[in-house]
Amino acid sequence: MTMSRRSYSNLRALPAAAPLWWALEVGVLAITLATPACSGKKDAAKACATLSSVCPAVEPSYKEQIFPIVEAKCNNCHSASVPNGPWPFDSYESIVDWQLLIVDDIQSCRMPPADADPPLSEAERTLINDWLVCGAKNN
Repeated sequence: MTMSRRSYSNLRALPAAAPLWWALEVGVLAITLATPACSGKKDAAKACATLSSVCPAVEPSYKEQIFPIVEAKCNNCHSASVPNGPWPFDSYESIVDWQLLIVDDIQSCRMPPADADPPLSEAERTLINDWLVCGAKNN
């Protein structure tokens, strides 16, 4: 089943046989990854700075800034080639379809996981957040 922004509010209506990563509650995402490259150590600590929910004066560019970060830092797990990995981020559409969930995960520090390798810098995390809160334009 392909999800989009339009069907985000209907996630509770998914069938019981849906994969575990579809099990969403409002503001809570439960992801169980069976892939060692994505699960890592469970005791890794992570400091998480508060991010703004206001679009900055200069909006980040998807093509120049966001997609290179996603390619380098997210697609080691968020890729169709990763067995049992979460939804892939292989195109603008696949990212923007999940923007509400991604911004929530970025702001609440659920993603990237504390043991992500390579980790996002705070500057990269802020840039992705800013792009999302600015409307995730394909610019």
